[in-house]
Amino acid sequence: EPGKNWPGSMASLRRYCVMVIPIALCNPLTVVFNNKALVYVGAGLCAVIGTLSPVAVALLARVFGRVMSRLSWLGVLVAFSGGALITKTEIHDLDMGDASAAAAIAGIGFALASVGLRAFKIVLMDQLLAPAAYQGGSKGATKAEETLSPMHVYALQAGPAALVSVMFALSTESVGRAMDQLTP
Repeated sequence: EPGKNWPGSMASLRRYCVMVIPIALCNPLTVVFNNKALVYVGAGLCAVIGTLSPVAVALLARVFGRVMSRLSWLGVLVAFSGGALITKTEIHDLDMGDASAAAAIAGIGFALASVGLRAFKIVLMDQLLAPAAYQGGSKGATKAEETLSPMHVYALQAGPAALVSVMFALSTESVGRAMDQLTP
């Protein structure tokens, strides 16, 4: 259904701008921040910090009005405790000279920014996929709160996400040097 690639396939342009455009912006920025964190703190610590994603998603979803059971919150507490404990151990094991401490702080900041943007993207997508799960949502959602399919959400954000990626690449890479390196 090619028509689902366009903003008009949603009930309103406002909903598209508020829900889909931020998803499209978060996708490439999440990758950029995660890759930047890898340079400073390495894959192990980035992966450990990444374990905080479910915690961040649960907390942010609650802020946005999603209702979760108490048992779910127990799982969030366990995940947070484990991630925090492992992160504390990994940070303690880092060689903390002046330069490497600054690099570690920068890397942890980039990794946390990546987790935060990923959580924000997931919560927005969840609101499009299951609007009735959020307070104020209802089983008989209006056309403006229409439940979208996962592929429809991905189709809507693909174009703007690709545009953001190209803009980022053009602002950080040399097109001339890339063209010089092309071979048949």
